[in-house]
Amino acid sequence: MQKVIIVLFCLIIFAWGDKNEAYSYLSSLRSAATLNSFTKNRYLDIAAQKHSDYMALHEIVSTYEDSSKTGYTGYRAKDRAIDAGFQSRWVIENVKKTKKDIKQAIDELMAEVDNRFIFLNPYMNIVGIGEAKRSEYNYYTFDIGNSYLDSLCRRSDTYSSGRYYYNVCADTDKKIDHDLYLNEKKRVALGNPAIVVWPTESKKVYPALFDLEGRMDCYFAGYPITMEFNQYKIDEIPTILSFSLKNQAGEPVTLQKCKVSDYKYAFIPINRLLWNRRYRVEVEYSVGDSTFTKSWNFYTEDPPYPMFIVYKNEDNKHIYNITSDEIYALYVEPKDCKDKLKSVYWNRYGVENIEAGFLDRNTIWFKMRGTSGCM
Repeated sequence: MQKVIIVLFCLIIFAWGDKNEAYSYLSSLRSAATLNSFTKNRYLDIAAQKHSDYMALHEIVSTYEDSSKTGYTGYRAKDRAIDAGFQSRWVIENVKKTKKDIKQAIDELMAEVDNRFIFLNPYMNIVGIGEAKRSEYNYYTFDIGNSYLDSLCRRSDTYSSGRYYYNVCADTDKKIDHDLYLNEKKRVALGNPAIVVWPTESKKVYPALFDLEGRMDCYFAGYPITMEFNQYKIDEIPTILSFSLKNQAGEPVTLQKCKVSDYKYAFIPINRLLWNRRYRVEVEYSVGDSTFTKSWNFYTEDPPYPMFIVYKNEDNKHIYNITSDEIYALYVEPKDCKDKLKSVYWNRYGVENIEAGFLDRNTIWFKMRGTSGCM
């Protein structure tokens, strides 16, 4: 890792509001993916809150609960939802333990492939959110379900004869007519697009994904691109024929392809993306005997402060013109996906005070106070 010598360096954390705003934020993300909005569900809300309370009480993060521990309301998300009064057993869940606020927690979950597929599920339309705090950590729970199936499980006239489903409602013996169940299950899906992609042009994303140890033999990667095919709008299992990501100069970005399921794909840039850039995705896929193409652009976020960049092939000594008491960012371009910034050395001549911190493993922010001309 190269050493960076600079003259200077205030971490500002903005409070984002309570969990009620998170419902709107989640829906805005789904709208950016042209999906239906989420509606708050009181039963899922109760289940999610109790699970957040459970995690905070025991200082753990998990989608499961231990029946021997205080606060237990169910082993899995669907069990806890039923305990709260929800009637359908089809419930999925995201959880997060973090020092950050709920909006930042959602953004970090959206950066993770599996968690993103949960938030952008094309078959769900309701959500409940839990939030609890212990010491310096926040514990968030997001329980997601389908309102039509919940309503169906509350009906008494769900079966007369023929094929049926069971073990899909709170009452595991309750029979649901086969066609009736499928028709209700796909009502949300039919109102959503045939392909759900992320990121999209209408929502800028963070340029990197971190904490990959044990998964990609890297410390970080670029922000993942995902595709999910809506199986109620696709006649057969699709096949990805080609997938490319190019930067705004038209240069290809090296990717790792992950087939999550027959209908879900993720493409992860091997190296982190750059701040404030446009990227273009081009996909060719087939369904049966037909071939299709899809392309779109997305953008990475602007740095939160005016930024200086140290490129990996440049000399590592730099002089920057800065203003006293202003916050700046310094991005040190990594040599590869294992290269992370470990230390910064400061020249304090003429400097009264220096404040600094890490924005991520390759980017620092800094603020200094000094007399005119000292920088």
